[in-house]
Amino acid sequence: MVHSLPLLVAAALFLGGCSKQTWTKAELIDWYVGFGDRKPKIGYAGSDAEYHYFATRPIDSWVLPRVARSEITIEDASLGRRFWFYVVDPTLDFAKVPNSDAPE
Repeated sequence: MVHSLPLLVAAALFLGGCSKQTWTKAELIDWYVGFGDRKPKIGYAGSDAEYHYFATRPIDSWVLPRVARSEITIEDASLGRRFWFYVVDPTLDFAKVPNSDAPE
């Protein structure tokens, strides 16, 4: 058992890094709603020419989904990129949650 421990740790690290990056709007909303009353905060992390980026930490690891710009309209899409600008609500068409700006 002691000899298999490093293999188990390596497998856990590898599988943890295999998370979905590109989501559809519907997939991200369904995932979010699936948390019921314990929904995680989803932060808007900026945009580029193709995608809007988000960041969330539902339990112990970060999820960094991106959604095609053609699926979502973000008013502040010209802000550039950073880890977190403000919290959005996917059930309200990714509208900004009032008073949720991250400090600069």
